[in-house]
Amino acid sequence: MSRIYEDRLKEGKIMPYYGQDAIEEIRESVDIVDLIGEYVSLKKKGKHFVALCPFHSEKTPSFTVNREKQIYYCFGCQNGGDIYNFLMEYEHLDFTEAMERLAERAGIELVPEKGSSRENKKDHTLLEINLEAARYFYACFSETGGKEALAYLIEREVTAETRKRFKIGYAPAGWDDLINHLMQKKFLPKDMERAGIANSKDDHKYYTRFRNRLMFPIENIKGEIIGFGGRILGAGEPKYLNSPETPMFQKKHNLYAINLALPEMKRTSTALLMEGYMDVAMSHQNGFTNAVASLGTAFTKEQAALLSRYVQEVVLVYDSDNAGRKATIRAAEAFAESDILVRVADLGEEKDPDDFIKKNGREAFEHVLNRALPFYEYLLSVGIRHSNLDDIEQKVALSKKLVPYLGRIRNAVKMSEYIKLTAKKLDISEESLRFEIKKSKSNDRLEERKEQCRIERREERAEKKAKSIDQIGAREETELLNLCMRDLSIYQKLQNEISTIEYNGTLTKRCFGLLQELECEGKLSFHEVLEKLTEEEKKKVLSITMDEMNPLNVETAKAWIGALKKESLKKEMEEIKTKMDFLEKEGNSSGLLELKKKFKSLQEQRNRI
Repeated sequence: MSRIYEDRLKEGKIMPYYGQDAIEEIRESVDIVDLIGEYVSLKKKGKHFVALCPFHSEKTPSFTVNREKQIYYCFGCQNGGDIYNFLMEYEHLDFTEAMERLAERAGIELVPEKGSSRENKKDHTLLEINLEAARYFYACFSETGGKEALAYLIEREVTAETRKRFKIGYAPAGWDDLINHLMQKKFLPKDMERAGIANSKDDHKYYTRFRNRLMFPIENIKGEIIGFGGRILGAGEPKYLNSPETPMFQKKHNLYAINLALPEMKRTSTALLMEGYMDVAMSHQNGFTNAVASLGTAFTKEQAALLSRYVQEVVLVYDSDNAGRKATIRAAEAFAESDILVRVADLGEEKDPDDFIKKNGREAFEHVLNRALPFYEYLLSVGIRHSNLDDIEQKVALSKKLVPYLGRIRNAVKMSEYIKLTAKKLDISEESLRFEIKKSKSNDRLEERKEQCRIERREERAEKKAKSIDQIGAREETELLNLCMRDLSIYQKLQNEISTIEYNGTLTKRCFGLLQELECEGKLSFHEVLEKLTEEEKKKVLSITMDEMNPLNVETAKAWIGALKKESLKKEMEEIKTKMDFLEKEGNSSGLLELKKKFKSLQEQRNRI
């Protein structure tokens, strides 16, 4: 199940539509090799099939499909799963949509379970209202005011194809035109207000929120219209107006055009982050289809987290004015807790991306993107550009602005190199910069922030360690898990011995716990285990399972069990040895004798294995 779908499921926005039996029936009816073979060119290699990964760029095939287990896994990008995961990822579907597509392929009739609904009915109504409103706005270009809006778009060189792709429309100037239209479609004004396209007065009379505005529908990652952004035509305030927060629309969790940009973002592992809806639309029109925008508010950590799911690099392409520079810094800071590489494009004298492309062309814009500076280098460049370095006070002021950012650089080598660069550009000594960085960290407010960063970094390191070593566990644990997951009958034959082992790895401990639990429930299957794991855990287990170096038999499993027991006894003996050394120093002969007996007993047990 995709992470996005899981999140929506937890939030109660989507409910399971079909039963578990249907999920299993489809899984048994659709062969994963046949399915994936329709999308990529698979070649048989031993027991498996391999191909160039469809989810990231590569020259050597690392994408592997296992017909026996009905799973796929890419050793390059760690993307993996079953038929549902593949179709959801490749076609950008949710779980239910993937089920329906696969059921149709297999000729299986899906019957909704009693008491279940595909989506919360009220939320579904809001989506229907937004969709109908978007259709209405799009159709209003033929109205009197709409013709002026259309002329404005043509003047801005927006093509008909772009208008259609982004569903750009026009909201008439009337106070109740949209409300009357939606009421004819049997929608209630109170639901229109919940959807954020209508407001109400004290006397419970409703009026349209968006009037005489160019309308930009805002879609979520699934392509559902969850809100709108409106730009005033002519005089009036505010110039830009977004939908309010609604059950379907939270600005900080969404990005404009994320659904349209997703394929190119995944292909390039890069996103272009902009300020304006028109900037994004015109960028897409000119071939830069990985462009997205924040939703009229400051870019948030939640939006940064959304992007970090799909890309490794973000290029900030904000307006070149003072407000744009401030927004650029805020946006870059939102990525401070991630490993995303943030670069900043310099548009020079042009106001925004749309303006730049119109005046300089596509190739010049691509050149600007390719030359985008890493965030700190951008800060340094802008600071120098707006300072007189012959003036000591201005030089000091600039160094003060830069010092906190230098102090936040996690990588020691990178920090050292940037200190050298800054010292050279400002014509100051590295020692003075290092001193200022150290002094800055002693400031109470900055120290508090720094401590928080240290805590978060420790958690991050612990998480990475858990994923790389502790979560998986020692080699013996992973080898045993490998055999049991590849052939569940091995687990069933040895489960009594396996259940006595104390596992160090959180992932191995969890997996063997699930195997025991599912065996007791009579539901033991490879896919049942996968379904109970998180996306990150699933990737690790798929990676472990795909390794077929181990001979697949009970004897090999017993050998790994023996190795684990030996290791456990060794640790226990080391602990006793430490205690013995302590008691010997203390002169506690009776306690020492008792421990020696225990040590010998453990040694004999270990030798018998």
